[in-house]
Amino acid sequence: KAANKKAAGRFDDDPELMAKEFDAVDDEIDAMVEDEAALDEMWKRIDFNGNGGASLAEIDKAVVEKYPVLNHKPALMRAYKRTTSKVGGGDGDDWVERKEVAALMQNLVFYNKLFAVFEDIDGGDDRRVDFDEFKTSLKRLGMSMGEKEALKEFESADKNGGGILLFDEFCEWFMVKEGMEVGNESTKPKKHRKKKKPPPAAFDDDPELMAKEFDEI
Repeated sequence: KAANKKAAGRFDDDPELMAKEFDAVDDEIDAMVEDEAALDEMWKRIDFNGNGGASLAEIDKAVVEKYPVLNHKPALMRAYKRTTSKVGGGDGDDWVERKEVAALMQNLVFYNKLFAVFEDIDGGDDRRVDFDEFKTSLKRLGMSMGEKEALKEFESADKNGGGILLFDEFCEWFMVKEGMEVGNESTKPKKHRKKKKPPPAAFDDDPELMAKEFDEI
Protein backbone atom coordinates (compact mmCIF):
# COMPACT_ATOMS: atom_id res chain seq x y z
CA LYS A 1 0.00 0.00 0.00
CA ALA A 2 1.10 3.52 -0.68
CA ALA A 3 2.06 5.70 2.23
CA ASN A 4 -0.82 7.74 3.56
CA LYS A 5 -0.05 11.45 3.68
CA LYS A 6 -3.61 12.67 4.12
CA ALA A 7 -3.17 13.22 7.85
CA ALA A 8 0.20 14.93 7.81
CA GLY A 9 0.47 17.30 10.76
CA ARG A 10 -2.54 15.73 12.44
CA PHE A 11 -0.60 14.61 15.49
CA ASP A 12 1.35 16.65 18.02
CA ASP A 13 4.68 15.74 19.61
CA ASP A 14 3.15 13.54 22.31
CA PRO A 15 2.78 10.05 20.83
CA GLU A 16 0.32 8.85 23.47
CA LEU A 17 -2.72 8.98 21.21
CA MET A 18 -2.76 12.75 21.49
CA ALA A 19 -3.98 13.81 18.08
CA LYS A 20 -4.27 17.58 18.01
CA GLU A 21 -7.86 17.50 16.86
CA PHE A 22 -8.99 15.91 20.14
CA ASP A 23 -7.18 18.20 22.58
CA ALA A 24 -10.13 20.51 23.25
CA VAL A 25 -12.83 17.86 23.45
CA ASP A 26 -10.60 15.68 25.63
CA ASP A 27 -10.26 18.50 28.17
CA GLU A 28 -13.98 19.26 28.03
CA ILE A 29 -15.01 15.66 28.64
CA ASP A 30 -12.43 15.21 31.42
CA ALA A 31 -14.11 18.14 33.17
CA MET A 32 -17.60 16.82 32.37
CA VAL A 33 -17.10 13.46 34.08
CA GLU A 34 -16.25 15.28 37.32
CA ASP A 35 -19.36 17.46 37.13
CA GLU A 36 -22.73 15.77 37.73
CA ALA A 37 -24.66 18.78 36.43
CA ALA A 38 -22.72 18.65 33.17
CA LEU A 39 -23.33 14.91 32.91
CA ASP A 40 -27.05 15.50 33.50
CA GLU A 41 -27.09 18.04 30.69
CA MET A 42 -25.29 15.68 28.33
CA TRP A 43 -27.66 12.88 29.25
CA LYS A 44 -30.68 15.04 28.44
CA ARG A 45 -29.17 15.71 25.03
CA ILE A 46 -28.57 12.02 24.39
CA ASP A 47 -31.84 10.71 25.85
CA PHE A 48 -33.91 13.37 24.12
CA ASN A 49 -37.14 11.36 24.35
CA GLY A 50 -36.68 10.88 28.09
CA ASN A 51 -37.32 7.14 28.22
CA GLY A 52 -34.26 6.44 30.38
CA GLY A 53 -32.31 4.39 27.85
CA ALA A 54 -30.30 5.60 24.85
CA SER A 55 -29.94 3.59 21.67
CA LEU A 56 -26.97 3.70 19.32
CA ALA A 57 -28.95 5.98 16.99
CA GLU A 58 -29.68 8.46 19.80
CA ILE A 59 -26.03 8.53 20.83
CA ASP A 60 -24.96 9.04 17.22
CA LYS A 61 -27.31 12.02 16.84
CA ALA A 62 -26.11 13.66 20.05
CA VAL A 63 -22.43 13.15 19.21
CA VAL A 64 -22.73 14.56 15.69
CA GLU A 65 -24.52 17.65 16.99
CA LYS A 66 -22.38 18.35 20.05
CA TYR A 67 -18.95 16.98 19.09
CA PRO A 68 -18.51 16.70 15.30
CA VAL A 69 -14.84 15.80 15.82
CA LEU A 70 -15.99 12.50 17.36
CA ASN A 71 -18.15 11.60 14.36
CA HIS A 72 -16.39 8.41 13.28
CA LYS A 73 -18.80 5.50 13.08
CA PRO A 74 -16.32 2.65 13.83
CA ALA A 75 -15.21 4.47 16.99
CA LEU A 76 -18.80 5.24 17.96
CA MET A 77 -19.75 1.59 17.63
CA ARG A 78 -16.80 0.45 19.74
CA ALA A 79 -17.60 3.04 22.42
CA TYR A 80 -21.25 2.01 22.51
CA LYS A 81 -20.49 -1.70 22.80
CA ARG A 82 -17.77 -1.15 25.40
CA THR A 83 -20.04 1.03 27.51
CA THR A 84 -22.96 -1.40 27.49
CA SER A 85 -20.84 -4.55 27.98
CA LYS A 86 -20.32 -6.03 31.41
CA VAL A 87 -16.57 -6.13 30.90
CA GLY A 88 -16.71 -2.38 30.24
CA GLY A 89 -18.71 -1.69 33.38
CA GLY A 90 -22.20 -1.76 31.83
CA ASP A 91 -25.05 -4.10 32.62
CA GLY A 92 -24.96 -6.04 29.37
CA ASP A 93 -28.16 -4.76 27.77
CA ASP A 94 -28.54 -2.82 24.51
CA TRP A 95 -29.12 0.59 26.09
CA VAL A 96 -26.87 3.24 27.58
CA GLU A 97 -28.34 4.59 30.81
CA ARG A 98 -27.65 7.71 32.87
CA LYS A 99 -25.28 5.84 35.18
CA GLU A 100 -23.18 4.87 32.13
CA VAL A 101 -22.94 8.27 30.44
CA ALA A 102 -19.56 9.22 31.97
CA ALA A 103 -18.03 5.97 30.71
CA LEU A 104 -19.65 6.52 27.30
CA MET A 105 -18.10 9.96 26.87
CA GLN A 106 -14.66 8.73 27.90
CA ASN A 107 -14.95 5.74 25.60
CA LEU A 108 -15.95 7.98 22.71
CA VAL A 109 -12.75 9.98 23.08
CA PHE A 110 -10.58 6.90 23.58
CA TYR A 111 -11.83 5.02 20.52
CA ASN A 112 -11.81 8.11 18.32
CA LYS A 113 -8.15 8.61 19.20
CA LEU A 114 -7.44 5.00 18.31
CA PHE A 115 -9.38 5.35 15.08
CA ALA A 116 -7.37 8.48 14.20
CA VAL A 117 -4.18 6.40 14.43
CA PHE A 118 -5.74 3.52 12.52
CA GLU A 119 -7.06 5.81 9.78
CA ASP A 120 -3.74 7.63 9.53
CA ILE A 121 -1.75 4.45 8.86
CA ASP A 122 -4.36 2.92 6.55
CA GLY A 123 -2.68 3.78 3.27
CA GLY A 124 -5.25 1.99 1.15
CA ASP A 125 -8.25 3.68 2.78
CA ASP A 126 -9.90 0.26 3.08
CA ARG A 127 -10.07 0.17 6.89
CA ARG A 128 -7.50 -2.60 7.01
CA VAL A 129 -3.85 -2.42 7.94
CA ASP A 130 -1.07 -4.77 6.97
CA PHE A 131 2.15 -5.43 8.85
CA ASP A 132 4.10 -2.51 7.35
CA GLU A 133 1.31 -0.13 8.26
CA PHE A 134 1.04 -1.66 11.71
CA LYS A 135 4.72 -0.91 12.34
CA THR A 136 4.02 2.72 11.52
CA SER A 137 1.36 2.82 14.22
CA LEU A 138 3.79 1.88 16.98
CA LYS A 139 5.36 5.31 17.12
CA ARG A 140 1.94 6.95 17.18
CA LEU A 141 1.09 4.75 20.16
CA GLY A 142 4.26 5.57 22.07
CA MET A 143 5.81 2.14 21.51
CA SER A 144 9.23 1.13 20.29
CA MET A 145 10.16 -2.40 19.23
CA GLY A 146 12.27 -4.27 16.69
CA GLU A 147 11.05 -6.03 13.57
CA LYS A 148 10.72 -9.47 15.17
CA GLU A 149 8.88 -8.20 18.21
CA ALA A 150 6.60 -6.10 16.03
CA LEU A 151 5.79 -9.12 13.87
CA LYS A 152 4.99 -11.16 16.98
CA GLU A 153 2.62 -8.43 18.18
CA PHE A 154 0.99 -8.21 14.76
CA GLU A 155 0.41 -11.95 14.65
CA SER A 156 -1.09 -11.90 18.14
CA ALA A 157 -3.51 -9.19 17.04
CA ASP A 158 -4.39 -10.93 13.75
CA LYS A 159 -6.76 -13.45 15.29
CA ASN A 160 -7.77 -15.17 12.07
CA GLY A 161 -4.31 -15.15 10.50
CA GLY A 162 -5.51 -13.21 7.46
CA GLY A 163 -2.47 -10.94 7.30
CA ILE A 164 -4.44 -7.77 7.94
CA LEU A 165 -5.97 -6.09 10.98
CA LEU A 166 -9.44 -4.65 11.18
CA PHE A 167 -10.19 -1.81 13.57
CA ASP A 168 -11.71 -4.16 16.15
CA GLU A 169 -8.56 -6.28 16.22
CA PHE A 170 -6.37 -3.19 16.40
CA CYS A 171 -8.34 -1.87 19.38
CA GLU A 172 -8.29 -5.13 21.28
CA TRP A 173 -4.57 -5.58 20.71
CA PHE A 174 -3.81 -2.08 22.03
CA MET A 175 -6.09 -2.49 25.03
CA VAL A 176 -4.42 -5.77 26.01
CA LYS A 177 -1.01 -4.06 25.72
CA GLU A 178 -2.29 -1.33 28.03
CA GLY A 179 -3.50 -3.86 30.58
CA MET A 180 -7.18 -3.23 29.90
CA GLU A 181 -9.66 -6.07 30.21
CA VAL A 182 -11.32 -7.08 26.98
CA GLY A 183 -14.15 -9.49 26.48
CA ASN A 184 -17.29 -10.06 24.46
CA GLU A 185 -17.67 -6.67 22.81
CA SER A 186 -18.88 -7.62 19.36
CA THR A 187 -19.46 -4.50 17.33
CA LYS A 188 -22.26 -6.02 15.32
CA PRO A 189 -25.58 -4.83 16.71
CA LYS A 190 -27.79 -7.60 17.93
CA LYS A 191 -30.57 -8.49 15.55
CA HIS A 192 -33.80 -9.38 17.21
CA ARG A 193 -35.42 -11.89 14.96
CA LYS A 194 -39.03 -12.87 15.40
CA LYS A 195 -39.45 -16.56 15.89
CA LYS A 196 -41.54 -18.10 13.18
CA LYS A 197 -44.55 -19.94 14.46
CA PRO A 198 -44.76 -23.49 13.17
CA PRO A 199 -47.71 -24.02 10.82
CA PRO A 200 -50.67 -25.84 12.34
CA ALA A 201 -50.37 -29.57 12.02
CA ALA A 202 -52.00 -30.66 8.77
CA PHE A 203 -51.38 -34.37 9.23
CA ASP A 204 -52.69 -36.91 11.68
CA ASP A 205 -50.79 -39.80 13.17
CA ASP A 206 -51.36 -42.05 10.16
CA PRO A 207 -48.48 -41.48 7.71
CA GLU A 208 -50.30 -43.06 4.79
CA LEU A 209 -51.04 -39.72 3.08
CA MET A 210 -53.88 -39.20 5.57
CA ALA A 211 -53.87 -35.43 5.99
CA LYS A 212 -56.56 -34.30 8.44
CA GLU A 213 -57.96 -31.75 6.03
CA PHE A 214 -59.17 -34.52 3.72
CA ASP A 215 -60.76 -36.78 6.32
CA GLU A 216 -64.38 -35.65 5.78
CA ILE A 217 -64.20 -35.56 1.99
